[in-house]
Amino acid sequence: MKTMSPGLFLSTLSLGFIVSSFLVSVVKRMTGNRDGQGWLADNINYGRLDC
Repeated sequence: MKTMSPGLFLSTLSLGFIVSSFLVSVVKRMTGNRDGQGWLADNINYGRLDC
């Protein structure tokens, strides 16, 4: 049981990272406009989180 607990924790953590990166890519795709800048731009100066 001691060896399964860290493995389960790390598996859950990695699954969370995968889901969050998928969510970020969906938001970038859905909110992007013609010039490619959406809510989550690659350059933080061009991001529109206030929308």
